[in-house]
Amino acid sequence: MHSIENKYRWVALIILLCGVFFMSWELGRDSLWQNEIVSFSRATEPTLHGTYTEIANDDSAPLYEIVFLRPWLLLGTQEFWTRIPSVFFSLLAVAVVYRFCTDFASQKVALYATAIYALNPIQLYYAREGRMYALLAFVTITWIYFLYRTIKTEGKSWRPFIWYAVFAAASVYTHYYGGITLISASLFIVAYILKTKNFDYAKRWVLANLGAALLFAPWVPTFLFQLRNDPISSLVDPSFATFGKMFGRVLTGYYYLPGWLDWFVSLSVIGLIVFGLLLIWWQANNVSERSRLYLFLSVIFFTSIAIAFVLSKLITPMFVIRYFSGVIPVLIILLVYALSRLKINLLVHGSLLLFAVGSIVFAQSTVTTIWRKDYKTAFEVIEQHSVADKADSLLFFSPGGNFWLDEFNHYYHLHHPVTFMTNQTVSGTDLDQVLADLNEDGGVWVVQADQAHLVTDLQLASAEYEIAYDQNFFSKFFLHSRTLKISYLEPSG
Repeated sequence: MHSIENKYRWVALIILLCGVFFMSWELGRDSLWQNEIVSFSRATEPTLHGTYTEIANDDSAPLYEIVFLRPWLLLGTQEFWTRIPSVFFSLLAVAVVYRFCTDFASQKVALYATAIYALNPIQLYYAREGRMYALLAFVTITWIYFLYRTIKTEGKSWRPFIWYAVFAAASVYTHYYGGITLISASLFIVAYILKTKNFDYAKRWVLANLGAALLFAPWVPTFLFQLRNDPISSLVDPSFATFGKMFGRVLTGYYYLPGWLDWFVSLSVIGLIVFGLLLIWWQANNVSERSRLYLFLSVIFFTSIAIAFVLSKLITPMFVIRYFSGVIPVLIILLVYALSRLKINLLVHGSLLLFAVGSIVFAQSTVTTIWRKDYKTAFEVIEQHSVADKADSLLFFSPGGNFWLDEFNHYYHLHHPVTFMTNQTVSGTDLDQVLADLNEDGGVWVVQADQAHLVTDLQLASAEYEIAYDQNFFSKFFLHSRTLKISYLEPSG
C-alpha cells in the first residue's frame, strides 16, 4: 500500500516539474504588456502610500501589488522577476488541486486532475503573466477546499473554518471577482444548513464569514471610494455566443481557432459540462457524502459563472474569461471526477488522455506564440545608440493614435533608460512642424507602431534632419500583429 502511495507521489512530483517547465520557459523573453506595466508601475512607486494611491484611484484590490509584488521587486525589476510570483502561486494552486482531489476522490483522480490543470492553457497563460490572476486561482481553490472540509467534518472542528475565513478574505483582497465565488458558495451552504438542520455548523459558518468581513473591513472605505469613482468600462457586453465560446478556452486557452473548429471545441466542452450536470441531477437524490460534495463544487462553478455573466450584462461589462481563470480548478476537478465515475475504463482513460493531449498542444502555443513583444529590444537599441552627453528628443508618431503606441510609451516611462529633452506624441502631418519647433541641438528618436502595411518610411520635408538609423521590430499579441519602427533623425551638418 505504501509503495503505491509513494508511486503516486512521485508521479505527482513529475507533473509538478512539467508544470514548472512550461510556466517558466523563457519567462522573461517578452516585454511587459500594458496591464503588466500598470501592476509593475504601482508596485514600484517610491513610497507605499504612492502604491496605495494608484490602486485606490483605479478599481483594483491591493493584495497582489502591495503585499507580494512590491517587496518581491526589490530583488530585480526585469520581466522575469515581475512574473515569477505568478509561477509560484500557480504551483501552489496545482498542489492544492492534488490535495483536494486526494481528499475528495482518490489519488488516481488527483493525478489526472493535477496533470490536466498544471498543463491547462488558461492556467499557464496567467501563470506567466505578471498580474494577480494566478494568486486569485490559488486563494480561491484554497478557501473552497477548507469550506469543503467543514462540510465533510459536519462543522465539528474550528480549524477549517478559520482557514476558510482567511483565504476567503484574501480572495476579495486579490480581486473583487472573488466575491462572486463566495456568493455562489453561500447559496449552497444555506441550502445545506436548511436541509441538514445542522445549526452548530450554521453558527460556525456565520462566525467565519464575520471574521472574513472583519479582515476585509480596513479596505471597505477605499472600496466604496472606488465604486463612487469607477471609470466607464471600455469592455463590450459579452454576447451569448462569446459566452459559449469561452468554455472552449478551457482547452485552447487564448489560441484562436477557425470559426467552425472554435465552435466544435466549445460545444464539446459544453457537452462534457452537460454530462456533469446530468450526474449532478442523479447524485442530488443520493445522500452519500461524496455526492453532496460533488454537488457543492458544481453549484460553486455553474452559479458563479452565471452570476458573472449576468453582472456583466446588467451592471458593468467584465472580462468573464479572467474570472473564469479563478474557478477553472473547480471545473477540472468536476470533469475528471465525473469521467472517473464511468464504468468503461477505456472510455474514461481515452477521454482524459485526449483532454490532456489537447491541453499540451495548446499549452505549447500559449508558452511560445501568444505574445512576442520587442519593446525591450527596441529600448536597448535606443540606449546603445544614444550619446551620453548629448540630449535627444523622443517622439511617438501615430497616424491616428493606437493601443500599441500608447503601450510602448508606458514601457518607456517604466524603464526610461535615456533622459529625453522632449517626449510627446504627434499624429498625421504634424511631424515636420514638431521637428521645426523643437529648437534642440540633439537628435530625435521617432517611434511608429501600427499594422505592418501602415508603417512607412519617414518622409521629411525639413532639410534640418537626416535619417541616421532605421529598424523594424515585430510585436504580436493574441490575434494582433504589429510592426514597431524606430528611426533616429540626426541634425544635418
